[in-house]
Amino acid sequence: MLEASPSFPDPPIGVFDAAAYRQFDPGPGRVVRAGRPVPGAPGRILVVGLTAAGDVIHFLPVVGVLRRAFPGARVEWVVQDKARAVVEGRSDLEAVHVFERHRWGRGLLLPARWVATLREILAFARALRSGKDGEGRGDRGRIDQGRCDLLIDPQGTFKSALVNLLSGAPVRVGFARGFCREGNHLSTHVLVALPTQRMHRVRKSLALLRAIGIDASGAGTMFEVPAIVQDAVDRELEAAGLVPGKFAVLHPGTSAFGARKRWPVERFGAVADRVHAEHGLVPVFALGPVERPWREDLVAGVRRAPVRVLEPASLAHLAGILRRSACLIGSDSAPLHVASALRTPVVGLYGPTDPVLFAPFYPPAVVVVQGLTCPRCGSPHCNHPVPRMEAITVDQVMEGVARLFRLTGR
Repeated sequence: MLEASPSFPDPPIGVFDAAAYRQFDPGPGRVVRAGRPVPGAPGRILVVGLTAAGDVIHFLPVVGVLRRAFPGARVEWVVQDKARAVVEGRSDLEAVHVFERHRWGRGLLLPARWVATLREILAFARALRSGKDGEGRGDRGRIDQGRCDLLIDPQGTFKSALVNLLSGAPVRVGFARGFCREGNHLSTHVLVALPTQRMHRVRKSLALLRAIGIDASGAGTMFEVPAIVQDAVDRELEAAGLVPGKFAVLHPGTSAFGARKRWPVERFGAVADRVHAEHGLVPVFALGPVERPWREDLVAGVRRAPVRVLEPASLAHLAGILRRSACLIGSDSAPLHVASALRTPVVGLYGPTDPVLFAPFYPPAVVVVQGLTCPRCGSPHCNHPVPRMEAITVDQVMEGVARLFRLTGR
């Protein structure tokens, strides 16, 4: 169990302004091993933020800080296939290298695919080492940029350790043992220890930079929506009769891996009705591939409100919708953090995951938390089958919406 912070109730139960979590700063990390000196003017920097999409969004402020500290550097990102939509096409990255975990994993299981898969992995490693063939902006992603001078690993897992070693970077900065997982500390040269394990993921990633002397004050990020995508979304909203700022997005799902974080689907209908009745907003269900089978049940649960259903084809498409909405209501998932990074007001529903670590970071945001103590491990947040999400009531969610709109002055 992670140590409890005196700044937060433990177990936390209730409705809270997420600013309390965002403002909690336990202090900078410290370098506990400096195997090699950090270059003062790196020409090429790799950031390793693989997955999941919500975590990658938390890592994004690292890019802006590096840009400010090293304005002449080329900054590249390494991401896993399923989270590539978060970073591909960003204007502040020269290249994106995709770690094709799922395709390579399948290929290594089939003897007929071994040679082709190994060739792909070697090509990936060569791109990391030279910058050649990365998916970059214009021709800059396809010429040899030379060896990476500095690697930053906010992920801290076995997968990112593999990338670290494949990169050949002469200076690799990561977390010390106890603050990373699965032996990741063995793949880095500069090891950073933190004042606590219970630190928001945005602050944790920035702690790496602060520990090596980089000013991370004022860090932040915006999720970028390509103009062509936003134009298409605006036409879609107009055709659906949705006016910007006059509708609320309800996102009932999570990834299949994060199913334990879902709020009961049958309760979203009551929220849709009350969002319309109490705040005059048209409720919109935004459904991805995981949630689309629930469409009929979700719509059937709405009794009075003029509900709409949208099925965004991509994360950028969803972001374009969120950018025009009055708010998003949903569990701890990528759409919640995309909305937060767009500065769209959000109400986040939390049970198994600790909001101290994973609350929406950018204002305005409100969290509804049911940190019921686990009888097995004693933690208010864990993966054991404790009915935390089921304990969140419709009234609590609507209290969160009301508090959110008080913050925004709506």
